[in-house]
Amino acid sequence: WARRRRSQRPRPEDEEEWSKNELTGGRMTIRIVPVNEVLFTQDSIGHQFTDGRTFEALIEGLRSGEIIALSANFMTLEAVQVDGKIWCMNNRRLYCLKEVQKTLNSTVMVRLKITQNTDPMLDRFLRAYTTNDFGATIRRRSGALGCWPPVSPLVVLPPPLKPQLQDMNFGEALGGG
Repeated sequence: WARRRRSQRPRPEDEEEWSKNELTGGRMTIRIVPVNEVLFTQDSIGHQFTDGRTFEALIEGLRSGEIIALSANFMTLEAVQVDGKIWCMNNRRLYCLKEVQKTLNSTVMVRLKITQNTDPMLDRFLRAYTTNDFGATIRRRSGALGCWPPVSPLVVLPPPLKPQLQDMNFGEALGGG
């Protein structure tokens, strides 16, 4: 890990200049936010970092002050903001920061590179995307009381059948024999 002393925290004016340099097309911003405002994008993480280091080593480095989250470049996390919520792409480092937060009386802050979507159709898609099986099935919700015909509260539609090309007779489909 990069070793930094508490006195090496970035000055506010340096931070502002760095933020200006990191902007790309008005879609990415650099923000420092409380770690408890940042959400995970995955439901599980591995047991260590990909380079073999343990979560405990990073957690201890953060607790001891050997690693300063706002100064260490590798602790700048990538995130996406959707509907006002911030979703982190670096779930392992976020996990470590949240573990440190559990043991402190003060708020742990994290520096984020936040990408904000500017495409209205993608925003609409993200708000509507609720599938748990990559869109293979859908559940039909029941309507208001007294609606006709009555519907079952749960109807699961099977995925469409995909015939194999070799099973299809293209001659018949084209009017031939």
